[in-house]
Amino acid sequence: MGQPRCGRTWAVLLIVAGACAAGCSFDYAAGGAAADELLEEVPETELSGVTHVVVRNGRVVAEIEARQVRNFPRRGVTELHDVRYTEFDAAGEPVTTGSADFASYRTETGDADVAGAVRLRSESQGVSLQAGALRWEDAPRRLSSEAGEAVEVARDDGSQVRGRGLEVDVRSKTVRFTEPVTGALVTGGAAAE
Repeated sequence: MGQPRCGRTWAVLLIVAGACAAGCSFDYAAGGAAADELLEEVPETELSGVTHVVVRNGRVVAEIEARQVRNFPRRGVTELHDVRYTEFDAAGEPVTTGSADFASYRTETGDADVAGAVRLRSESQGVSLQAGALRWEDAPRRLSSEAGEAVEVARDDGSQVRGRGLEVDVRSKTVRFTEPVTGALVTGGAAAE
């Protein structure tokens, strides 16, 4: 009486697999650079419908919402799509709000690039800002646009300025454009062109 048919099939498969493995060798070192490059381009985590709440000393200081978040720890970058940001004061009232289609946040430095229908609003300063793209540099506390990027700044007093090459120093609360601007500034109750 012979072996059951199933047993012979397995024996044949094991012999074939053994022969293939003996005849094949994988050179993992040759693909190392390509594999590392691929790992940098593939997110480690990808989340949808995210709300991130920042709490300090028992109170909510900020909230970030995003339709999609992709984390690339090997590059030190987190990408956010359809992002909304709110910063709160000690009483829990919004003091700064913002939104953009896309944000790229560098985890090591706290710097960020935002793009696509960028809107920022400072309630404490009574200022709104609109742009196509902006860059935030955390250490110097500086917000800027590329030289050719159009930016519009509007204050609650009716002032409205459009220009290119925005530079905002948050520490000194100064706003500067590197190229000519148009618009009107309200000073002492009257608009100045």
